[in-house]
Amino acid sequence: MDYEDGEEVEVPKEEPKEELGKRFFLAHLNTYTGMALLKELKNAHLVKDPEAAHTFYGTLKKDEKNYVG
Repeated sequence: MDYEDGEEVEVPKEEPKEELGKRFFLAHLNTYTGMALLKELKNAHLVKDPEAAHTFYGTLKKDEKNYVG
């Protein structure tokens, strides 16, 4: 933006709005594969707005021992 006297004034740009987080359903969350997917898809530490973090739903496999990772 230019003024008549030749000075340029910087216009502050607004940060783009973050998209709402996605919802994921993962079957057998307590298996190695389920935990790996959860770890890979989790984005709460990367977003500023809590509504932009992904939400996870899932089931547990009864005959599987809980994976601690």
